[in-house]
Amino acid sequence: MINEAGLSEAELEAQHKRRDFIILQRDALTKARKDGEEEGRLAERHAVIFNAHRNGLPPQLITSLVGLSEAEVTRLLQRHGI
Repeated sequence: MINEAGLSEAELEAQHKRRDFIILQRDALTKARKDGEEEGRLAERHAVIFNAHRNGLPPQLITSLVGLSEAEVTRLLQRHGI
């Protein structure tokens, strides 16, 4: 922390703006990380669906593995031409 007692009003305002900017940047990074993790989980789930289908598992079993509805699994497979 910085000792703000000796700062002029302009310096104090600049310091507060820098702090606010840092907070905004940190929040943006946290959100980006969270979004990236979610995207990775979704990609992994899709990979499980594709591999299970290629190995001959029926859609009903695939749905129980990944927690999606049969319609969602079928739609995903059709969308990717599988």
